[in-house]
Amino acid sequence: MTGMLRANNVRILDRATPPRFAVSPILSFNLTVGLVLGLLFGLLLAFVVESLDNTIKTPEAAEELVGAPLLGVVPMLSHARQHLIADAPERDLAVFKDPTSLAAEACRSIRTNMMFISAQKEFSLISVTSPGPQDGKTTVAINLAVTMAQGGGRILLVDTDMRKPRIHKSFGLKSDKGISSVMAGEVQLKDAISKSEVPNLDVLPCGPMPPNPAELLHTERFREILAQCRSSYDRVVLDSPPIAPVTDPAIIGSATDGVVLVLRAGHTTREAAQFARRQLADAGARILGLVINQTDRKGVGYGYGYGYYAPYGRYYRATS
Repeated sequence: MTGMLRANNVRILDRATPPRFAVSPILSFNLTVGLVLGLLFGLLLAFVVESLDNTIKTPEAAEELVGAPLLGVVPMLSHARQHLIADAPERDLAVFKDPTSLAAEACRSIRTNMMFISAQKEFSLISVTSPGPQDGKTTVAINLAVTMAQGGGRILLVDTDMRKPRIHKSFGLKSDKGISSVMAGEVQLKDAISKSEVPNLDVLPCGPMPPNPAELLHTERFREILAQCRSSYDRVVLDSPPIAPVTDPAIIGSATDGVVLVLRAGHTTREAAQFARRQLADAGARILGLVINQTDRKGVGYGYGYGYYAPYGRYYRATS
């Protein structure tokens, strides 16, 4: 009878109502925490990457590290211009082929700065080297010789990189004879020198690669050849190998009036630049100045170098 009763002792105290706001997740709180954690992680990651990156980024850092003045910065070619000359055999002559570009103006600035140095002391024999390979020292040497030839006077460009010569390819010359042939006594100096398409610029290729370049450069014959070149030309630019792999640049630098050290922005490490400075100093070579190569025009560290060039580059292209 009790089970059949419909009465019970369960009563409704409060009726359940749906909440107006979600209990979990709290969107505003999660967004705030995520934003703060993401910002802190990004700052930590940037700090770690910056501390691990020991490459040279600014001209001020390069000058302080090497203890030599900055001659100039050479920007990277734009993608459009790289496409135009990508298949050309004379890609190293981009400054000569495109005299209104920012790179051409930068090379003329380097030439002007070197002229100011030459006003204090005569520098007719100039070697160009870099701490490591692929820093652009051959391109800088070629364009420096081109701008000097365009400025007047007779200029001779010599390829003393007897391990990986490239200048003869840039000018479309044969490599069957060159400075190595002259040192070996196979040909006369005048017969090894070739005319280039650039007015006032002659080229002395490397010639056949010798098996012992360092020993060959140590000889008195090499200095005699440089003396002959000095007497026949206003300025002589020598493209030498990079310093890190071999000792040839130190030998060549000690036989010249000064060395132009090429550093590649974001590529050359601080240790490599310091090593190059010590090697040249130990050999008695004088560093005339630094050239920062392949700089990004959008880079903060080099921005001051292009704010001046850019308007004039656009003006020349518009009026040419």
